[in-house]
Amino acid sequence: MRGAKRQSGDFTWNKHNEANLEENRDGGNDNRSWNCGVEGPTDNPVVENLRNQQVKNLLVATILSVGIPMFQMGDEIRRTQQGNNNNYCHDVEQNWLDWSLLEKHSDVHRFTRLLIARRLLRSLDPERQRKTLSQALHEAPKAWHGVKVGQPDWNDWSHCLAFGIELPTEKLMFHMITNAYWEPLEFELPSSDKGNHFAPWRRWIDTALSSPQDITELLLAWSEGKQDALQRLTPLVYGLSIVAVIYTSLVALAQEDMKKMIAYSSIAHMGFVTAGMFSLTQQGVQGSIFQMLSHGVVSSALFLCVGVVYDRLHTREIARYGGLANNMPKYAVFFMIMLLGSVGLPATSGFVGEFLILTGLFQVNTWVATLTATGLVLGATYMLLLYRKVIFGEITREDVRKMTDLSPREIVLFVPLALVVLWMGIYPSSFLNVMSVSVDHLITQYHADLGRADAVALAVR
Repeated sequence: MRGAKRQSGDFTWNKHNEANLEENRDGGNDNRSWNCGVEGPTDNPVVENLRNQQVKNLLVATILSVGIPMFQMGDEIRRTQQGNNNNYCHDVEQNWLDWSLLEKHSDVHRFTRLLIARRLLRSLDPERQRKTLSQALHEAPKAWHGVKVGQPDWNDWSHCLAFGIELPTEKLMFHMITNAYWEPLEFELPSSDKGNHFAPWRRWIDTALSSPQDITELLLAWSEGKQDALQRLTPLVYGLSIVAVIYTSLVALAQEDMKKMIAYSSIAHMGFVTAGMFSLTQQGVQGSIFQMLSHGVVSSALFLCVGVVYDRLHTREIARYGGLANNMPKYAVFFMIMLLGSVGLPATSGFVGEFLILTGLFQVNTWVATLTATGLVLGATYMLLLYRKVIFGEITREDVRKMTDLSPREIVLFVPLALVVLWMGIYPSSFLNVMSVSVDHLITQYHADLGRADAVALAVR
């Protein structure tokens, strides 16, 4: 930043090159800088904000342009060399890098880092084709605008210009607004609907805003379009989840094969999981994750229960059993623990997951939560009927009477599964605390992205 001083009746520029010991004669004499109203360092917040804005404007123009950006180390943290424009290879203090600037101007450093991250994603085709600048501009799919769409103002006294460019390979449209006027201007945005290939406009950069609103991570800006799709798909997912819970529960209720009944119950439980996950509430997401963990244990144990009796009688037909509590009491106990874990009895793993899911659903949609909750009643119905038909009653078949109770090897398999089901139900915080940080970050980030302004891709002022 250089200031003016009068010499011999002419207006010349102070290049601040005194430290070079050449009487300020070295370096270029043309002035290409503006001190924003104050010469040298200042604590004036208005001047500092304006300087920050101008630095970011130049960074956008340089890094997003075709070709090789010319940078000097320290530009990303506003290293100015105190205005000296010719201290190359001079071992003087103003030529050193002041690392405290990294903390002082961390917002500019972040801004530069995210611009570079976008540049690394760009297509290299223009450079590879060795086109001239005029050829590249002529062939680029672009459109010029002013404050009104399609009406650029090319007059010498114009202070604003906007243009849009399409990147078909990335399915992206960029709209850049430059406002050099001293007052805010309202710009029209062109339609982003090109055969439904593009999401609504999202603001990526606005150099007039302070960090972190000045630039968003581009991948997050892209994901906002995906979040719009997520919001549109949520009712469909809720509907499919309710169908999975109610319909497959009714199908399970009609089964005469133990293995098929447990398989259909698994689908019903996954309906709980998808409904809770799409609630995008802390309780809903945590409950879905917890339910998946619980289901992995309970469902495996239930299939193991079926395998135990199938190994002895070689049939999975429910009607072929009955009265197993009389000759297989140990089996009856373990089967009961796993079955109660499946129906969500308190103090079992299934209760925690389902309770959290329903709590999250009630926060966003009472009807979805109510319809999903019917799965609890249906699940308890078919599971308790299964247990009554297989375990209770009198033994009426001789081959069932000859069935032996669990062997030591089978007990060794069942005990850890039963302990996990009870542990998750009695002490769920040991699992929930582990996942809480990740779930909190996910939910916070989602709602923060939803709150972003639906503005232009780039705004340089």
